[in-house]
Amino acid sequence: MPFKFKRAGFTMVKDLPESLRPWRNRPTTWENVPPPLPSVHHLNTQGAYMYWKPTTSSTPKPGPVGYDHPVGQIQFGLGCIASYRTETNATRKALFLKRAKDQAQAFQDLEGLPEHFSCRSKHEA
Repeated sequence: MPFKFKRAGFTMVKDLPESLRPWRNRPTTWENVPPPLPSVHHLNTQGAYMYWKPTTSSTPKPGPVGYDHPVGQIQFGLGCIASYRTETNATRKALFLKRAKDQAQAFQDLEGLPEHFSCRSKHEA
């Protein structure tokens, strides 16, 4: 990355009320944890939220090549964290956390931000 994040000198607020937490009003619903398969946005084998470009412009069906979608990965991950914080079912809670971690890993694995945030092909189906 062309910049460095400040990593010291912060105080963590551990008791922040739910109403002040980021992304609290944009949870990922259980039905979308994985996104629906007919959609052009779904998870790859590593669990990363990807854009699967349609093979033709006349069909909405996803094609065989997945593209990194940094904004989508971050939004999906934050939505999963919001759901993790409020979910009461332990199995669902664990899956929301796994999905959020998968998005963080996918974003961390990018070799820098794509130029102009365009999607880069990275994964085959």
